[in-house]
This record gives sequence, C-alpha cells and structure tokens, in this order.
Amino acid sequence: MRRLVQGALLVSVLLTSVPAFACWRGAHSHVGSGGISINLGGLAFGFSTFARHTPCPTVVLQAPVVVEAPPPVFYRQDPPVVYAPPPVVYSPPPVVYAPPPVVFAPPPLTYSPPPVVVAPPPVQYAPPPVVVAPLPVAPAPAPPPAIAPGAFVRADKPAAAASDRPAFLAVKYMPGAAATVTLGESLALGGLGAVHDVGVELRLSRWFALRSDVELRDGVRSWDALGAKVWLSPSGMLRPYASVSVSGTELAAQPGRLHVGVVGAAGLDLMFGKHFFLEAEARYRVAPGDCCREVPQLTGLVGGGIAFF
Repeated sequence: MRRLVQGALLVSVLLTSVPAFACWRGAHSHVGSGGISINLGGLAFGFSTFARHTPCPTVVLQAPVVVEAPPPVFYRQDPPVVYAPPPVVYSPPPVVYAPPPVVFAPPPLTYSPPPVVVAPPPVQYAPPPVVVAPLPVAPAPAPPPAIAPGAFVRADKPAAAASDRPAFLAVKYMPGAAATVTLGESLALGGLGAVHDVGVELRLSRWFALRSDVELRDGVRSWDALGAKVWLSPSGMLRPYASVSVSGTELAAQPGRLHVGVVGAAGLDLMFGKHFFLEAEARYRVAPGDCCREVPQLTGLVGGGIAFF
C-alpha cells in the first residue's frame, strides 16, 4: 500500500513539470511560432499556445508529502461461545456373576483305636432234668342220684354277704312339731305344738322294714302300731323312703275313747355306716269322726337312731 501511494505521487509531479519545461523551452527556442515542440529522445510532446511572449508560470515544486498509512489494526475475534450440554449417557451397572468359591475341605483325619472287647466266658445253663411221672388219675365222680320223673330239685341260693345285710333292729327318737289342718276356701294351720316321737324298726331286707311309732303331744297320744316302710333307693348313703301305718289316737278331753285312722309318711334316711343314721320325716294323719278338728293331722320330725344286730 505504501509503494502504491508513492508511485501515484511521482506520476502527478511529472505531469505538472512537463508543461512548465515545455513553456520555458518554447520561449527561448521557438519564439513567434504557433506552438512549442519538445523532443525528448524517443518521446515527443506537442503543445500549442496562444500567448507566445507570456512567461511560463513559475512552477513551485513542493516536496511530496508522504502520508504513511497507519498500520492495519487487526481485531481478534473470539470464537463464538456455544453451550453444548454434556451428553447424558446411561450405562447400566455391569452384571457381574461371581460363582461361589469352591472350597475344598479335606475330610478330617480321625484316628480311632480299635475297640477293646472283653468277652466274658460263656455261661452255659444246664436245663433241669425232665422227670416224667405218671399223671395221677382222679377217681371217677359219683353218678348223680337218680331223680324220679316229675320231681323238682331246689337249688340253694348263695348266702348274701354280711356287709350287704342291714342291721336288723333300729331304735330312733325324733322331736318335731304338729298342727291341725283346716281345708276351706284356703289352707289354714292351727293348734301348732311340739311333738316327741319314739319308734322301732325291724329291717327285714335292704329295701323293706316293719315299723311302730308313738307320738306324744300336749293332751294327745297316737300309737302307730303296725306299719310298713319301703326304701326307694336301698343303696347309697342317702336313702328316700315312704311308709303307711294303722294309727290309733287318744284325746285327753275324751278319756277311754280311741280314734282309729291311717297315717302316711315320707322321709329321708342318712346312713353313717351300718349302725348310725339320721332321719327326717313328714306325716299326715287321717282319723274319722269329729276328732279331726282336735287331732293334729300334719307332723314334721327330725332325729336319729341306732341299729343293732
């Protein structure tokens, strides 16, 4: 660029100095001609001028001004900033299959000494000698006696055990209370009084007995001379029973007169072994005639007794 500028300035100076040189030459060499001819070797320039005597203008040559071009300024251009997100790469975890370690354990070496076996001497058992003796011959049983046709033979029953047989004779005492019963529109009890009873039982078996009782009340006496007693449960400690007896009653207000009737009873015997017992009984007495209004019909007794033989 600098050399290009210098060449342009040199061309402009040459172009301005050639006319001046031609004018000076014409003024001195060819005055009065219609033009100026300049021959510079191979180059020939022709100029025509109308002012012949006019002096050539003074050419003032100025020193060429060389303007140096400023050095080029190079601006560095930074590369564009491009934001590229990092690539997301998903890599699954590696599957590593590790086979189980093979451990070889040698079998333990166990040394066991041979067992010491002590064999006892053999024991020999000699069986006892077998003695064969003739079997005793039992005598032939006697033939049964001849039974006449139509005759019956009674088989003897085995005797009962002594422990199951009850005591034969029992004596008992039972106090209590008695009252008269009035049957009308409603049941009414009256003439309540104390009673004392003494009785005897003949126990013929475990479930049946004969009984006799005497009741003593204030102004009244009753004799239950003959009666039967039946146990409903002959075995066990608690034995319920029922009985019925023929009764005769005598009133103190009517001396010498005996009212005969019937008395029924029900009760419980509590047995303590074979010889001791407790008894509770309720009786209802029926006597015909007008005596029923004075003779107590309902009696309740509680007592105990002893059995013998």
